[in-house]
Amino acid sequence: MKNNKGWFIVFEGVDGSGKSTQMEKLISRLKMHNQKVFETCEPTPYAIGTMIRETLQHKSTMAPETLGALFVADRLEHILNSEHGMLQHLGQGTHVICSRYYFSNYAFQSEYVPVDWLVQANSLSKKLLKADFTFYINTDPARCAQRILENRNNKELFETEEKIHKAHNAFMSAFENFGSDENIILIDGNRDVESIHTEIWEIVSKRIS
Repeated sequence: MKNNKGWFIVFEGVDGSGKSTQMEKLISRLKMHNQKVFETCEPTPYAIGTMIRETLQHKSTMAPETLGALFVADRLEHILNSEHGMLQHLGQGTHVICSRYYFSNYAFQSEYVPVDWLVQANSLSKKLLKADFTFYINTDPARCAQRILENRNNKELFETEEKIHKAHNAFMSAFENFGSDENIILIDGNRDVESIHTEIWEIVSKRIS
């Protein structure tokens, strides 16, 4: 595998979809092949992202419109920061693997903020950095809700079963309406973990080999 160009790979999915598991398995596989990898997520662990997380965890409150705008600001900093920004890593030949990107913004905030506004607000992020692959782990929302119920003590703002169904439908709508120029790959997440990983690895390995 060549190592002179970093690839930007995004994992999307509703809460409980298995997205994080598949992301970690891909990162491990890439490292086994001596690839440089930077693992990251949105919201970020930095200043703006911390404000967002406190709201999602019910530690603070803010208007939904403000929350939607903060996601956009956090994303721009995530892309452009001169020390830890994703463009810095990609420019050094490191593959960037990110949990959530602007399609999550469309899916989760469009219940409260017009989706056209969210798309326009994210236009600079898209111009600066569009994913080489966006993998959507397409898992039945009822199964996702059951996983959350069994495995998590504290639910975040978007982790009720009703909201998971709404988020899934919003993802599908966003992909249909705003994904024509994106490399979006829907992965059947209702299978066993290894089968899902094998499909993802076959897709990625063909492009970076």
